[in-house]
Amino acid sequence: MPTVPLNLTRPLVRTVERAFATCKEKKWKLRVQGTIEAQFLFCTALSENILPFYVRDLRLVVLPAQIRGNKFVMLRNDEILAEGCPNTSDWVRRNEEIFAKKSKDEAMSAQDRLDYQRLLSQQNPKHRFVVLYNKSGSNVCAGYIDLRKIGEVHGLQPMGFVAESVTYRIYVSSEDEARYLTGFLNSPIVDKRIKPYQTEGVYAGKRDIHRRPFEVCPIPQFNPADPRHLRIITATKEAKELVVKWAPKMTGGLVAVRKKCRALVADQRRVLDEEVLNLLNETATLSRAVDENISAQSKMF
Repeated sequence: MPTVPLNLTRPLVRTVERAFATCKEKKWKLRVQGTIEAQFLFCTALSENILPFYVRDLRLVVLPAQIRGNKFVMLRNDEILAEGCPNTSDWVRRNEEIFAKKSKDEAMSAQDRLDYQRLLSQQNPKHRFVVLYNKSGSNVCAGYIDLRKIGEVHGLQPMGFVAESVTYRIYVSSEDEARYLTGFLNSPIVDKRIKPYQTEGVYAGKRDIHRRPFEVCPIPQFNPADPRHLRIITATKEAKELVVKWAPKMTGGLVAVRKKCRALVADQRRVLDEEVLNLLNETATLSRAVDENISAQSKMF
């Protein structure tokens, strides 16, 4: 049977079955299909795409947005039509109508919801390195992406990367800094430190992570001249290479695969734990010394 070649400029796209199956709200369980112009294709990562030290299998998304300068700009269907993209304009118009019909908030547009609290438009598409970690779960799971090395996703070239609301993102200035922060977040001591502050689910135990790694752990700013930071970088690099090599062969659900990945890089995580613990203890000691000094000075006045 002949195969229809993929149209790289105006691809036919549709809702993937996994997204349809995992949607929890019945009114939003929809399948959408249509042709769009490729300049409205972006890629993203869901929580399930983040393994320890590695972000796998990026997803394609269609967004009514364009990159202008160092930010994303949201567009309505008529603005997209004015850009000379009738297919995407029609796609967006249909989705605007669906949202208007099913949403309880008549004042909110589909674009407003996508860019809720400007969580999309405030992202910077020009940063090269971004560290991602899961918003919820029992344990922190972090990886990083070099945005200049994002190639084709399912045969199509995305215009840029957008961090999804189920992940937290941190932009960094170099790959070494990305490795440092990724190693720090994947260390067992960080998980241990945030546990008392995590909320608990009825069945799943500890579940919310949010900003707790940064609120609970005084993570030192990356210093490329610090030998301890360099050892974290080396351990992270080794761990990522192992996960990239063996994770595709692992079977089971997300929790099982993440557990296998952590077991695979147990040696590297022991190195990370030792270095991270020393850095956290040192930072805490310096912080106490500063607080005590300020307190002593305040008594003089």
